[in-house]
Amino acid sequence: MFVREGGAEDNPQRTLKEQNVFAVLHQLGFSGNLYAMQSEMWFYSNTMANNIAYREQIGAEPRNRGKSVDDMLLVDEMKRGMAQGNASGKHLIILHTKGSHFNYTQRYPRSFAQWKPECVGVDNKCSKAELINSYDNSVTYVDHFIVSVLDQLRDKKAIVFYAADHGESINEREHLHGTPRKMAPPEQFRVPMMVWMSDKYLENPDHAGRVCPSAAAGRDEGAAPSRRAV
Repeated sequence: MFVREGGAEDNPQRTLKEQNVFAVLHQLGFSGNLYAMQSEMWFYSNTMANNIAYREQIGAEPRNRGKSVDDMLLVDEMKRGMAQGNASGKHLIILHTKGSHFNYTQRYPRSFAQWKPECVGVDNKCSKAELINSYDNSVTYVDHFIVSVLDQLRDKKAIVFYAADHGESINEREHLHGTPRKMAPPEQFRVPMMVWMSDKYLENPDHAGRVCPSAAAGRDEGAAPSRRAV
């Protein structure tokens, strides 16, 4: 992970052939932390992050005793990571969430069960409608997570990139992702990306232009500073 397509060998170790994003940003004066709600440690080999914590480590912390081990724990990890950032203010934090991975119903608390009936069994016991309801509930919780992250950054000079690594196919009594690219349906690999910039970051008009020319154009026309998601 954290390299361009083709930047790692196609072997079980995923041996790097080029520098990853942490290494590149280190050279530019950034420190970097990685907090993950997933458990596949091979994802994180050779990341060169200053600090790494994954699901089991985060869930075992005494401060998290009695809490649900889900993506919302990453918000507090992010807050601690920001406090540990270097003096220059150049700091990268990557939050690798569980998001809307199956089993969708396990990705959100009961208070977010807005659409029912839900999928509470395995694939062959859930209808397409139940799978979609659970998936939509999980997306609502993802939205709550994203807003919680942004709330920690609104008074800081910050930019946030949010993207999924894949989409999901939901059919009658089954879900699917990870299909080989040559035969995967579009919904599995055509995923959107969100970019958010804080007002402090946008005080420099060049910042917006580097990421989104349309955002910079809006400011050039005299638009009042505001939160932007593009």
